[in-house]
Amino acid sequence: MPKTDLRPALAALLLLTHGAAAETPRAAMFPADTACYERLYDAAHLAEHPMQLVTIIALAPEPAETTAETLALRLSLVLLDSPEIYVATAYCRNSGESLSCTLEADGGLFALDRASDGRLLMTTGIDGIGIEGSGFIQVGGQASDDSSFLLSPGPCG
Repeated sequence: MPKTDLRPALAALLLLTHGAAAETPRAAMFPADTACYERLYDAAHLAEHPMQLVTIIALAPEPAETTAETLALRLSLVLLDSPEIYVATAYCRNSGESLSCTLEADGGLFALDRASDGRLLMTTGIDGIGIEGSGFIQVGGQASDDSSFLLSPGPCG
């Protein structure tokens, strides 16, 4: 029985599957430093969710703190009846089809998943997330109705 050289077939298979295998959650969600997401909640939404504290939420890459293994993101929040912008850095890694993120200073955990329409679903951990500003704020978990956010592509800045 003659031996068959499978190397050309394997090389072709690798070329065909390379694009799909190469796109990690990080590459798909944040392909460049200009890939940002945000959500601004209007009065009608907030009236339907009286336990929600967050009125504006945004995610933007922090290139200076990003490494080959870890994507750094700037998380910005504005709360109901407050002019302050709370800002923290999150460090994210690929985890299956998601990005698993940890906020600096023991601020909690959240996951990012792609929605089919180009948006991101951000889901906080069971204890929510916390950010230091002029005071410490906690959202999500038992503290408020802020455990998941559907973020749309938006401007960085």
